[in-house]
Amino acid sequence: MMQPTTQRRKAFILLLLCGLLCCLVLSACGDPVSPETTTLPKPTLVYTGKDFTVKYLQGWSQEENANRRLVAFHSTPDKDMYDARTDSTITIGSVDTTATAQQFIEKQLLDLKTQLKDFQQVPTATTVTIAGREWQQRSYTATTQALNGSDVTLKAVMLVTKLPDQRVFLAACGSAQSAFEQYQKQVFLPMLDTLTIKNG
Repeated sequence: MMQPTTQRRKAFILLLLCGLLCCLVLSACGDPVSPETTTLPKPTLVYTGKDFTVKYLQGWSQEENANRRLVAFHSTPDKDMYDARTDSTITIGSVDTTATAQQFIEKQLLDLKTQLKDFQQVPTATTVTIAGREWQQRSYTATTQALNGSDVTLKAVMLVTKLPDQRVFLAACGSAQSAFEQYQKQVFLPMLDTLTIKNG
């Protein structure tokens, strides 16, 4: 039987990328802490999904959906030991839709706003070019409750780009706000630089 904590984390990943109506409750204890400022190694291991390949960091765990079109990378070797105070989840994959990238990402934000506590959109550039590809970009913060009842502030960025065959491709990075900048700069963006999308 799947543990409740694992179910909640999987629900958040799907909501972040597919707009499913479920809540984020990450497993953590204690107050948020600042991560040590370190230089993380570059992504070197290759993950091959159904329609993309990407490099990721050694020591991170992966969690795929059934058709291998979406995968969540967790910054812990054991995805069930994820600590919301310091760890990160990076989710990458594609979804079938006729919507434009802008329509799709705005719909995701509306769904997140109704599901996440203290949801606030963070001002950021609405488009960004990474590895020669233009993405719609949105960032937000929200509050989630740890299992011991304490609040953890989440920060996340979501990127969406339209593909030519009725798909959008998504990439998102989320972690405790105190750890977000390090994971975004040292892990998320370097991963996107290695991303190859098939037929896209």
